[in-house]
Amino acid sequence: MQSLTSLPDWITALIGGFVTFAAKTAYDKFAKRKENKENELEKLHQLQEILREGKSTLHSQNYLRARLNRSLEERFDRGGLGYNQFFAKHFSELTPEEKTLFDLIRGISENSMYSANKRLLEWANAQAGMFAMKTGDAALNDFRKDLSEMKDHLVIWMDKYSSIFKKDPAQCLVYLKDEEAHGKGFPQRIEVSLATLISKM
Repeated sequence: MQSLTSLPDWITALIGGFVTFAAKTAYDKFAKRKENKENELEKLHQLQEILREGKSTLHSQNYLRARLNRSLEERFDRGGLGYNQFFAKHFSELTPEEKTLFDLIRGISENSMYSANKRLLEWANAQAGMFAMKTGDAALNDFRKDLSEMKDHLVIWMDKYSSIFKKDPAQCLVYLKDEEAHGKGFPQRIEVSLATLISKM
């Protein structure tokens, strides 16, 4: 077999060009995969941060809700009503202190909670195709299921927010999975499935 040094210059150049092209193609594919992975991780961390903010907002609202509920139950029998129904039923009978708590709870629903849910829904819509064509392990499948359930919840939440909550000043909470059963609850597992997916990427 001839060595490269004994081959015509044009063949040697052709071989060299092919090797260079193949190496560049392989590198470009590797760089593209790396870039895609970094972009996906960035998006997932964005979702993680929105979920944290939403959870913090919910905890603050739950604290105020518990205070208002305790105060009202000292004067009225809740009778199995959900929080929102109970508060709305006695809206006109709230004391000044209770009205302050009510307004704070409604303000959280109207501002912080709405903002967090809107951002979550926008994220879910924008990234709908990010994992749609991928096949993977249980971590990916769990996250994809939770993401779908989160989106379904948020769509109905937004509908209830605009069609009922905004039109009725006696409403201070937007719940779906409560005594009124207007829809599915928020998928509680999504923070865990998201963290698991991130750890495996």
